[in-house]
Amino acid sequence: NKFLLYLSYLVFLFSVFTITMSGERAALLSCIIYMLLIVLLFRKFYYEKIIIVFSLLSFIFIIFTYHPHLKDKIVNKTLNELNINQNILLINKSYAGFYQTSFNIFANNPIFGEGPKTFREKCKNYNIKNNCSTHPHNYYLQLMSEAGILGVLPLILLSIGSVLAGFIF
Repeated sequence: NKFLLYLSYLVFLFSVFTITMSGERAALLSCIIYMLLIVLLFRKFYYEKIIIVFSLLSFIFIIFTYHPHLKDKIVNKTLNELNINQNILLINKSYAGFYQTSFNIFANNPIFGEGPKTFREKCKNYNIKNNCSTHPHNYYLQLMSEAGILGVLPLILLSIGSVLAGFIF
């Protein structure tokens, strides 16, 4: 029933407004997770679900825009407590040179790669910051540099297939 959907949407919108204005971080996170679960679990009302998600996130953004102290309390304080307010570094600095070298080797021969177990020899030609090793310390980058796209393609297809199988079953 669309009437109940819109009524629940209004109640949920009021709840999000109240929770956001109160500054309760855990309650807001729970509310957002609840919203996402409802959107994922209901099979009907496709366009209404998209509108609901977009409008609720826009609503929270508007509240943060007009009340920056709430953004500081909810977002910035959380990021500071989690120590992720600086630039997030997803790779270890000591391996960055290996990764860059591996990518440079891949960029030179992207289709077939340079050949198996050639990273240690080719590293000297593409070296970044005098970082050479027997391997780039990353399976995917090693496979890309040594076997190219044709070598990585089966792994990518297998990964996509397993993700799709997880959604189906």
